[in-house]
Amino acid sequence: MRRLDRAPLRTYPRLQRLLPCSRSPHATTGEPRASDLRDRVGYTVMFLRMTEKEIRKLAENTPEISRELGTIADQLHAEARDLAGHTKE
Repeated sequence: MRRLDRAPLRTYPRLQRLLPCSRSPHATTGEPRASDLRDRVGYTVMFLRMTEKEIRKLAENTPEISRELGTIADQLHAEARDLAGHTKE
């Protein structure tokens, strides 16, 4: 299955404000903390799952494009499943 193209986070300023800062103020190296990465992946999984549900609702109400919306929802579901699997390792 083809992965969704990802736009840089800076194109979504409202979402960017919701995510925690990736840099630890206490880190001397300025490297992102592993817990920050887990948090960001968790937020991304949550966003993908919420978006999948909303697209499926749109597909129910819009029969002329329901097949295309279903395909997009399936891709979002696969992306969320893949990302969620990486956080458990």
